Parts: sequence; structure tokens; C-alpha cells
Amino acid sequence: MAMMDLRQDKGFIVPERLLRTVSDMPKFLASRACKSLVEFIRAMNAASQGAKLSNECVVSPLVQRLLDTLDTMEGWCEEYPPSQQQMRYGNVAFREWHSRLLSSATGETSIQRPVTFSC
Repeated sequence: MAMMDLRQDKGFIVPERLLRTVSDMPKFLASRACKSLVEFIRAMNAASQGAKLSNECVVSPLVQRLLDTLDTMEGWCEEYPPSQQQMRYGNVAFREWHSRLLSSATGETSIQRPVTFSC
């Protein structure tokens, strides 16, 4: 299965929420993004077939930095545990966590991108 060449990208687009209702799903399911996501999942599945959990795994420096960043973000979850009160528009703790993510995003994620993928 050939992977899409993501370097053909026409430039960075600021992410925005487009899936707001169930009626938005058909458009997403027909999108290039959905096709790329499914293709990625299938490629990861194919690459892992026959591998055992006990097999040694070599972790590149880039992947290790990504894992460290995810650990940092997971640690923030302990700093902002879900509020136990009922809320109509989502948990306040998630908004606080997300605010922290946005304020730290440049520092946390800039180490992840190799220079070839920088904007």
C-alpha cells in the first residue's frame, strides 16, 4: 500500500473544528483527511503484524521526544483533574488543561518537528 506524500501539502492550515454535528460526518468520511487517517492506521497495522510485545523496540530520538511530550501533557491531567460538578458546556478542567496546552504548545511541539517539516 503506497502512503500519500504529505510533502505535497500546499502550506500550513490552522486547525479548526468542523465536526459539530452528526450531519457533518458524511463530509468527513469522504474527505482526504479521513482517507489519510485510515491509510495511516492500516499501514501501522500491517507494520506491526507478526511483532510480539516482548520484541525489543528501537526508539529514535525524535520518537523519544514525542513520548516525553506526551508524558508532560499526561502529567498536566493530574494538575487539572475533572471537576465533579455538572456542567452544561463541558468540564472546566478540560478548558484549563487546553489553555495550558495552547500556552505551552510552541515550546512543547517545536522540538518534535524535524527542520524539513518546519513551517
